Amino acid sequence: MSSHTDKPRPGWAVDHEFTEAIKRSENDPALEALPPYQRPTIRPGDPLRFSINTVAEPTSWQGKRGYLISPMPGWSGYEIFCDEGTVIGGTDLAPSPLGYLTSAIAFCMLTHITGYLARNPLEIKRIKVEMRGEFWSSLGVAGDGGQGEGGCDAFTCAVIIDSDEPEEKIVRLTEVCRKACMAFETVAKAVPTSTTLVLNGESHTIGAGQ
Repeated sequence: MSSHTDKPRPGWAVDHEFTEAIKRSENDPALEALPPYQRPTIRPGDPLRFSINTVAEPTSWQGKRGYLISPMPGWSGYEIFCDEGTVIGGTDLAPSPLGYLTSAIAFCMLTHITGYLARNPLEIKRIKVEMRGEFWSSLGVAGDGGQGEGGCDAFTCAVIIDSDEPEEKIVRLTEVCRKACMAFETVAKAVPTSTTLVLNGESHTIGAGQ
């Protein structure tokens, strides 16, 4: 597979000097193509609804800079650097997109487990979440500009807990948190998707589906 590492920096890459993979951002960029998110009115008993918005730009052939925009008061915005391995032209200075995706699901599961324990104290000695994403790609072996097609066959999660609590309490904890994990539920269920190309200020619908 050809590498981009020896090619001159492309003109469409934003100027960026890599220092650290993640840092807090004081100034969130404005969304250019996505409409402002209208957070619905939440009535007592309704689920909380919010949006997570990211703006990403290339910094090299495989380097990317993303801004994770603060979703609401109490959550900071972050500047995130992403890269790929050297085998496909990256510099291997930061996690890959799929690395962030797989880690995000594991982190979300941990958020719910520790949140559960904060409200329902149990004697826990150790907690660990192991997450595996099984991805596939025909990158480099098919048409479409050499990008081919890609997808995911499965996500497998193992929740590891050491505790002297009754087994049914730990099973209950895991069942509740698995169901509550928004990231896991996103990949477990088909959700509507849409892609819009804004070319020189004009919008073109590329695809939508589940």
